[in-house]
Amino acid sequence: MRVLCTSDWHIRKKRPKNRLDENYFGTIKSKIKQIFKIAEDTKCEAILQPGDMFDDFDLSHETIRETIKLLNESPCIIITIPGQHDLKYHSKVWTNSPIGIADVGTKVQVIPKGVVTHIENISIQGSAFGEDIPEPYNEEAFKILICHKMIIPDPIPFDYDYTMEEMLEFGYDLVVSGDNHKSFYYYKDNKHLFNCGSLMRTRIDQSDHFPCVVVFDTDALVYNKIDLEVEPFNSVMDVEKAEEEEKKNEHLEAFIAKIEAGVDEEEETNFRKLFVHEMETKKKELGEDVISVLKEVMII
Repeated sequence: MRVLCTSDWHIRKKRPKNRLDENYFGTIKSKIKQIFKIAEDTKCEAILQPGDMFDDFDLSHETIRETIKLLNESPCIIITIPGQHDLKYHSKVWTNSPIGIADVGTKVQVIPKGVVTHIENISIQGSAFGEDIPEPYNEEAFKILICHKMIIPDPIPFDYDYTMEEMLEFGYDLVVSGDNHKSFYYYKDNKHLFNCGSLMRTRIDQSDHFPCVVVFDTDALVYNKIDLEVEPFNSVMDVEKAEEEEKKNEHLEAFIAKIEAGVDEEEETNFRKLFVHEMETKKKELGEDVISVLKEVMII
C-alpha cells in the first residue's frame, strides 16, 4: 500500500506579509492540486496530513466553501489531525472549526484522540497539538503515527517537543510529523520519520525551503521524495522589503536595549529626556512609522 506524506498546508485567503501573489489562495489551491495529482499518478490509497490544514479557525464562509470543493477533488482519503492553527484559541475542540466541517463534508478524516484507523494491514494513530503520543495499538500491523509536534534534529535550550531520535523510540514504523516548517527525514532501526515542511513559503528565512511530498510504500518499505513545482523565491517574496523590516527590528531592539541600559531607579525621572534624545538620533534607522508609534505611546 502506498501513502502520500505531506505537512502543514495553512489554507487561507489573505496574502501573508511580504508575499507577492495577486491570488494567494489560488496559489495554495494549485499546490494542493499538485499533491492530488501525485497521489493519483502513484496510486496512493491515503494522503497523510499532520495538522495545520487551515491557517485559522475564523475563515470566511466563502473560503471554507471553496476549500470543501477542492478537498473533494482528492483521489483518496485525506487523514489528518488538528494543529494549533486548526483550533479555536488553541483549545482541544476541533469540531467547531473548518477542519471539523471538512471531516463531515469531504474526503478528509480527522483522527480523534484514542481512535485507531485501519486500512488493510495498516494501523494509523494520531497525536494532535497538545496531545500525548499514544502507545502503538497493534504490534502485528504496520504502525503509522501522524503527529503535530515541534521536532528537531538535536536538543536545544528552547521550546520543542521531541528530537527526531526520540520520536522513533515510540515504536511506530512510520512517523509523519508537522509543525516544523523545515523539511527533514530520519531513519533508524527500520523506522522512518518524515517532516515535509510547510506547503507555502511565507517567511524570508525560507529561501532554501523547497515544498515537497513523500510517497511511501508500506509493503516494499521504499519511498520517493517529490519536490512540488514552485516559482523562484524572489518571484513570490518581496525580499528587499522583508530585509528592510528585519533591519528595522534589529535597530529597534538595539534602541530598546540601550534605553534599558541607560536608565536605573535614580535616573527614572530623566527617562523621557533620554528616550526623546535616543529616538531623534535613531530616527533614520527606525523609520517614520516606528517613530510615530513611539511618540504616541510616550505621549510626546
